[in-house]
Amino acid sequence: MGAKRPLTGAMRLRGSKAIVTGCSRGLGAIVAETMWCEGADLLLVARSEAALRDIRNRLAGSAMGKQQVHVFAADLSDPTAPAMAERRHPGEQRRDRRTDRHAGGQ
Repeated sequence: MGAKRPLTGAMRLRGSKAIVTGCSRGLGAIVAETMWCEGADLLLVARSEAALRDIRNRLAGSAMGKQQVHVFAADLSDPTAPAMAERRHPGEQRRDRRTDRHAGGQ
């Protein structure tokens, strides 16, 4: 996987902010990369800090303008983790946020 810009250049999510969980691999990683390629700023949440750093570095290399990617290592089975992750989101206005949850069983 590599973050590639869409052929159309639509950037449909430019200016949007999204929290993507379970994004260190599989479907969550694909969703994160797709949203990034469409222009969204991202907060990536997963258990593995090393995997989060890897995907952040991969995405940041293709940032458009002021596009930002942030990471937060957390186990979302901890009842306090979702609130902590949301507080770390770079967005200021809740209506601009999208949340995609892909944390799942193995």
